[in-house]
Amino acid sequence: MSTSVKLEKLRSLLENVKLEDDDQRDKFRCQLDPLISDWIDELPDLRDIFQAHEIEWLLQDSIRDNDDEDRNEGERFIQFVARSGYRDEPKSDESGRPLRRRTTPVHHAAAYIKSNEEIFDMLFDVYDRYDVNYVDEDGLSHFHIACEFGCDYAVEKFLELGQDPDHLVPATGNSSLHLAVQYEHKKVVELLLRNGADPNLFNNIGLTPLRIICQRDDDDDGLAELFFKIGNKLQINAQDKNRNTLLHAAIYRGHVNLIELLLRNGADPNPINKNGDTPLHILCRRVRKEGLLQLFFEICGDIGKTVRVDVFDQHGATPLQMAYCNSDEEAIKLLLINGADPNSTNEHGFTPLHVLSMNNYDEAVVKLFFEMNDEMKQKVEVDAKDNFGRTPLQWAVANISPNKVDILLERGADLSTFVFPTEDYFGAKLEQGLCENWMVFKLRIAFGIMRIIESLEKGGYELFQSDAISIMKLFATYELFKKSRDFEIFWTKNEKYTEKAKKIMIIPNLSTYDLIQLRPWEAEKQLLHADYFQIVRSRRLFRLPKRVYREVCVAHVCEIISRRFFQFWALGCFYELVHFRLPIRCCDMIIEELLNEDLYNICLAATGQRREDDEKKSTTNVMIRPLKRARFKMCRSA
Repeated sequence: MSTSVKLEKLRSLLENVKLEDDDQRDKFRCQLDPLISDWIDELPDLRDIFQAHEIEWLLQDSIRDNDDEDRNEGERFIQFVARSGYRDEPKSDESGRPLRRRTTPVHHAAAYIKSNEEIFDMLFDVYDRYDVNYVDEDGLSHFHIACEFGCDYAVEKFLELGQDPDHLVPATGNSSLHLAVQYEHKKVVELLLRNGADPNLFNNIGLTPLRIICQRDDDDDGLAELFFKIGNKLQINAQDKNRNTLLHAAIYRGHVNLIELLLRNGADPNPINKNGDTPLHILCRRVRKEGLLQLFFEICGDIGKTVRVDVFDQHGATPLQMAYCNSDEEAIKLLLINGADPNSTNEHGFTPLHVLSMNNYDEAVVKLFFEMNDEMKQKVEVDAKDNFGRTPLQWAVANISPNKVDILLERGADLSTFVFPTEDYFGAKLEQGLCENWMVFKLRIAFGIMRIIESLEKGGYELFQSDAISIMKLFATYELFKKSRDFEIFWTKNEKYTEKAKKIMIIPNLSTYDLIQLRPWEAEKQLLHADYFQIVRSRRLFRLPKRVYREVCVAHVCEIISRRFFQFWALGCFYELVHFRLPIRCCDMIIEELLNEDLYNICLAATGQRREDDEKKSTTNVMIRPLKRARFKMCRSA
């Protein structure tokens, strides 16, 4: 079809169309598309055919279509307009100056189109008055859009004609540099920086352009290097509203290249954010990228900057404590080599050993703490007291951590001055582990307490009666007592339970069913220390068919584990309550038939306490031991 025929057909299509009507305009564009799809040469002057506002309507419709299934049709029309040589002319005010407040198809494209730089290049061919920076009602300008979509030529022309590179988008506070960085348009970033764009501007959420680079997922420092190469007085240590710096952000993401770039260009290695975290805290807490911490220290050494290794965060933790908590041997060694103090104290007087002892960290971390300091030939103050006058050993006991207690005792913790934890913090922080069900939790408490008592007494410490009462109260708090109705449940004939329980072996020749039938003092004769440990660690009791049976089993095991302890302390108390009138053997026979909860009540009665009494523990430490008896042991040894 010749050009003249096409032109005549175009005019014919327009004769019966009202372009101000949306439906008729859509129909017209559908008819127009086949006509222009192969119209290459001798394009018409569209001003002879359309009015300016009609072209704008059609462009806006084409942009809208570019976001749906008619994308090719819309793009073809935009291309047709641009190739035809049509150029928009700005409207003027009364004095003849161009009106800048205007929403154009370029603005519509920015709202509809996510990524199609070719569309914007064509639109800027049409709207090519770079001396007039059109701004819509929200303050978004053509210049902003050119920077956001990487229209290098348009950006360059705007800047040549005097455009302010730091003009902000009011809604977001983003500068043109923010937009170019956010969408990774390196050429535009360079143009802006070379034309004086301020790299230190914060947007409405407190981000600078370089901060956007630092918190990306990828570690591409090519864009960041431009900021240092061009050098527009970059404030590299500026802090955001949370007092985080660029280095905080880069380390949080583990960006090796950016971290090195920042440090070698003047970044402070020791800034403290709102949470009290230095970059070193973040390195030791979150980042496990191999070699990053070593690189951090090496670069700081190269540039002559000292890293503060003993800073406390808002929780009173140092980087060293965090490294121990993560069992990060590499970090621990590097921190100690670089001067970390294993005995540093926070505002509460807690040393790293206090923190490790009082929280639910694995005992392997405590072992690692001592081993690393042995390797570095640094002395650990095992008996250091915090601001509450408490030692790591007291905290380990209070947190029912028997393995930590053993480690501390092996490392020389002093029992001659040891004071058993008071009720206000003894067992106060016990929590069920993430992967720990209620049965294991209860068994862990009962087993742990008895192991701790055995370890303390083995080391030469003798419990006071007030200590024993505190322990018994903890049993009551966590419902570790066996109830008398438990026996009724198990004596009830239940074939399904019986068959299941007989198949679950605690030790060879002793099933779960057998264990429940035994009285605590009878079970004690058959079970070794290691057997209780195996019960706690194994999941055998979970195989019982009903929760009620599992509860009874747990209570029964707790009863057995602690039986000798309760019986030992209740004997003296009972002897006192009967005013020493019965022979001690008779007293022993009586309490032997009672449950641990009954023995606890006997001890409360003897000391003038009641279970509902919530008063503070008595300061009188009286030991009622009418007879010389063997030192308490949890159970017989192997």
